[in-house]
Amino acid sequence: MAAAVAGGGAALPPVRLSDGLVQSLAVGKVYSDHRGPVGSLDFTHDGLYLATAGEDDRVHVYSCDRAERARHLRCEKYGVGAVRFLHNSRDCALASSRSATEHVVKHWDFQENKYVRLFRSHTARVTSLSPHPYEDTFLSGSADATVLLWDLRRDRPTARIGGAGLAVASFDQQGLVFVASIGRTKLHLFGAAAGPKLHEGRVLVLQHRAAPARRAARSTSCCSALVASICWFAQWTSFFS
Repeated sequence: MAAAVAGGGAALPPVRLSDGLVQSLAVGKVYSDHRGPVGSLDFTHDGLYLATAGEDDRVHVYSCDRAERARHLRCEKYGVGAVRFLHNSRDCALASSRSATEHVVKHWDFQENKYVRLFRSHTARVTSLSPHPYEDTFLSGSADATVLLWDLRRDRPTARIGGAGLAVASFDQQGLVFVASIGRTKLHLFGAAAGPKLHEGRVLVLQHRAAPARRAARSTSCCSALVASICWFAQWTSFFS
């Protein structure tokens, strides 16, 4: 975890979190802008801004170096279930609807306070959003048992992975691979460079039925080196242009 010097100066050396360090921390700032529970939050990659989405149908953006709220955005019509910043920007984010009937993901320009594009293919609640760390793509998972790969410039998904239950997916920090779990006791790791032709690549299947959390974390950390070595995974995957 890297900390930045107040005022946007050079970054301090990374700080390794430990139980002792966490126990020694004290509350430095309390924000009370939301009028209901907070359901989602996300930092920019540089850690200088934080976005929060609440059940009061409001989104707030905070400046972490100034310890103050920078923007207040209202979204009463459909609410926001999850909010994620795009790339390194403090002004562009993905937001999923919190509505029980509208399951849309939105490309939201915070500076202009307008939606750049709406992504409408999911038919149930969006359960995860993961922007690529440097490309204009993102993953969305849903309770409709699908993970979709999107291009920010297109209205329709680039690729679809289907399963049998609630779906979640995430890119790794380098954007080289992504992991998906779709209602099963397995994690499927894909090479992101394969793009729409994921069914032509190899994937690693990780079984995690009743394994301790620390064992699953160790397994995930070594996935990148093993992606090309395991099995074909075409039976769950369907694609369309």
